[in-house]
Amino acid sequence: MANRSSRSFKLAVGAALMALTAIGGVFASAVTGINSGEKVEFGQGYYKVKACDSWIRMNFTTGSVEGGDAGMSPLTGITIDSLDTTACANTQITITVLDNTDSESPLPLYQTQDPPSGVCTISPCSEIAGAAKSVTLLINNSGLVSLDPNDLVDPTGQFHTLITKVNRGQFEITFTQPAALAALVGRLTIQSGISSS
Repeated sequence: MANRSSRSFKLAVGAALMALTAIGGVFASAVTGINSGEKVEFGQGYYKVKACDSWIRMNFTTGSVEGGDAGMSPLTGITIDSLDTTACANTQITITVLDNTDSESPLPLYQTQDPPSGVCTISPCSEIAGAAKSVTLLINNSGLVSLDPNDLVDPTGQFHTLITKVNRGQFEITFTQPAALAALVGRLTIQSGISSS
């Protein structure tokens, strides 16, 4: 009898842990599907690229700022996993990060002034001169991924770069001069369409 009771207890604990993990994942992130015109929210950072009917996983990367306060980690990049570049050939993907208080206010992602003017630490974020509020990836007809060369804020890619790990389907956009704290991030928007280049 004690064996049955012990097994039931372990089963209940295991089920509770799985439920807590699932509930925690629901609060992980949200996205608005711009192309569909409707709000769609997903947990665990999974998003659908409407233009090519492909699912991707996105995460934020954070770092530290020299002289910054403890616990104040800036948003230093965005990783994209499982992007099917064959299915998404000739697609343009624009990513915008919205602040956590005003769903319509895009956060600055990176800045191009040297030296940088500082990191946005409060919401809503005041305007930072030379800061980009979105980043665009282009996938050509061969499935090669690049940053948009027509980016008006950073056309040379000096302040944001793309690291490609093709064999793992992973792409990382890094911001060399971050412009906002990661704690200010509310949600992502992904806008996709046919690439113009």
